[in-house]
Amino acid sequence: MYILPALVSLSRIGSYILRLTIINSIQDLNERFASYIEKMRFLEAQNRKLAHELEKLKLRWGKETTQVKAMYHAELDEARRLLDQAEKDKARLEIRCASLEEKLEEMTHL
Repeated sequence: MYILPALVSLSRIGSYILRLTIINSIQDLNERFASYIEKMRFLEAQNRKLAHELEKLKLRWGKETTQVKAMYHAELDEARRLLDQAEKDKARLEIRCASLEEKLEEMTHL
């Protein structure tokens, strides 16, 4: 009859070991979950920081682009104005040249 108490004792030890294994597994899962949450929070913070930097770069790039555009538009407008003036001067000089050639032609035939 001594076997029965030994079996009961082994049964208790087995259930105790099982409970310890379950507790250790749960603790391990909790630690892994906590690590995952910590990593997610870090990545979210990093994402917010990068999004903020991106917005700053977009704003700065946009301002610089606008300034460069304005500068080149002013230069292009000035070049167009000078080209128009040169074309007008050329047309006026061609008319004057044609007029002088006609006068020269008249004078040579006299």
